[in-house]
Amino acid sequence: MWEDLQSRVDEQVTVVGTAQNAAAGAIVSLDGRPVYVSELEQWPPELVGRKVEVSGVLAFYPAPPAEGRTIHKLSDSYVLEDASWSAAG
Repeated sequence: MWEDLQSRVDEQVTVVGTAQNAAAGAIVSLDGRPVYVSELEQWPPELVGRKVEVSGVLAFYPAPPAEGRTIHKLSDSYVLEDASWSAAG
């Protein structure tokens, strides 16, 4: 699924992955890589670590250029906007 994301930017998509909370907000982990869920700071406790199905418009945000020496480099990110979700079987 992760490899298909770039070709689906700006489209309505549905992904199935693991609900996780990250420092920058709620994510769906796909193949160990994050897809952020827009406007969701964290998952409800009962969904964390569980498989979820999330639908929304897929957006891509390239990382800003690194300035100077940095310890943690920001990376490109995918975000599901106008998202809806549910627990997956």
